[in-house]
Amino acid sequence: MKAETIKNKLKRPENRKTVMDLGILLLLVTIAACIAYGVNGIYPFGSKSIARGDMVQQTIPAGMYYVWDVLHGKASPFFTWNSGLGMNISGAVSLGALFSPLNLFLYFSTRAYLYYFANILMILKMIAIAYAMYFYLRKYDMERMAYVAGAAVYAFGAASLVHFQIMLVMDVAFLLPLIMIGIDRLYENKGCLYFIIVFTLAMMVDVYTGCITLLFILLSSGIRTFVDSAKEKEEKKRWILRLGVSVLVSLLLSAVVVIPALRSIAEAPRSGDGDYLATYATALQAQWSSYEWSMVRRMCVNMALPFACIIGFFVVGNGQKGERRKYKGHMILTLLMLVSMIILRWSFCGMAAAEQAGRFALSMWYPLC
Repeated sequence: MKAETIKNKLKRPENRKTVMDLGILLLLVTIAACIAYGVNGIYPFGSKSIARGDMVQQTIPAGMYYVWDVLHGKASPFFTWNSGLGMNISGAVSLGALFSPLNLFLYFSTRAYLYYFANILMILKMIAIAYAMYFYLRKYDMERMAYVAGAAVYAFGAASLVHFQIMLVMDVAFLLPLIMIGIDRLYENKGCLYFIIVFTLAMMVDVYTGCITLLFILLSSGIRTFVDSAKEKEEKKRWILRLGVSVLVSLLLSAVVVIPALRSIAEAPRSGDGDYLATYATALQAQWSSYEWSMVRRMCVNMALPFACIIGFFVVGNGQKGERRKYKGHMILTLLMLVSMIILRWSFCGMAAAEQAGRFALSMWYPLC
């Protein structure tokens, strides 16, 4: 009976188009990645690996081998006997993105094959990222080609091509469109359960990027409420209440993972003496090095094309004043996005969160503005 129901749904024209679009995305990502791998002699077209930098030191050992052991019941995500005669690593559940749903891809590999499977895992994550953005874009009234093209561009964004060595950034890039779908459902009063589930998962996957996502949600939702002249004042109040309660519930549900992670950050920072205020004071007093300046310049260069496209759309391609006003919130977010890249890098200068904050700010903001 269930098989017959699924078969009938797939025969519907709109569902067949969706399956076709997803198939095109899978081919686009896979073919492009395989061409790059083949040209550079990367496995499975050679003996080389994409592993480098933090990927060798952190992502593969802790994010793949250890997670593989957890998924197969050979290790605990909360306690390990591998060092210090036994150690509580409950904070590492969030810091290492152990609860990411994309870690389920590790079931496709044996433990001995994991080092080379990292090359395949990146492609699988890029496909998942493309699919998530595809379903987010579906809420807009556009041509089918725009859905596929937008999803493909997002899959080949900074989260994948620049920051893949810290793969949890790719996990967050996958979750962000799903969170935005949940926010839209809240805004349209279609229920809050979906948003609560996805945002709770995002907070548990990684506390750094979860907190940044929370700031993004509150800021973007506030701007959206302020510039929307179509909703009445009472309706806006109800929307704000729904969002606030949903966020609070998500924070409470994720607290079992988030609180140990925050305690771990407080007790073992790279700078400061374990106190949050002292750590921030140390960061703010630090002088920018040439590396910090190069990071900001690289962010601005990566932002140049999407920023130019957005400005061109509003100023040149959309001459109607009413249409421009409809996207006023998007324009404000775009400007704040540029400011946030510099402020985040400066505020976290010299801290453990510096790299993730900078990476995530870049990979998160511009596709959704």
